[in-house]
Amino acid sequence: MNEWVAMSLLAGLMVLVGGYYLFTASRTLRRTTPAFEMLPDERRFLRRQAWRRIFNSVLMLLLAVQLVGAYLGGLPERADEIGRQREQAAAAAPDGKKPDLDPEQKQFVRFFSGFFIAFLLLLGAVVMMAGLDLMATRRYALFKLRQIQTDRRAMIQRQLDKWHEERVRD
Repeated sequence: MNEWVAMSLLAGLMVLVGGYYLFTASRTLRRTTPAFEMLPDERRFLRRQAWRRIFNSVLMLLLAVQLVGAYLGGLPERADEIGRQREQAAAAAPDGKKPDLDPEQKQFVRFFSGFFIAFLLLLGAVVMMAGLDLMATRRYALFKLRQIQTDRRAMIQRQLDKWHEERVRD
């Protein structure tokens, strides 16, 4: 498969996923206003979750833009070209040593390195935000489970107390 096609598909997938979560999170924000009846802790959880997902969606869209920009700007081709030039120069040299980079190549290598580092930092931020969202969802689910268990125990205790009172009367 052509490298361009693969990167276009990846960028398209990131735009679709980021756009979908951006849409659903903004819809969640609209549905968690005080106009809608909801428990305060549930409203707080859903609004925070929506803001986390909006932030992560924006990061994912930035990542897609950066990926498309790299390929439209020809960065991978230019890096490959510099690598081929250095390999050819090393093969032609009597000692087989690669020559030093000229100033233009050094500038490109710095730019390409910074670009790649920024890409990896954005990717790390996307993964970190997804992990934080997962942990927050898990924590809220455990809180709700404990709340349900406590309510259930209290209900069972009330039923037992009522049953004991009825047995005492009989």
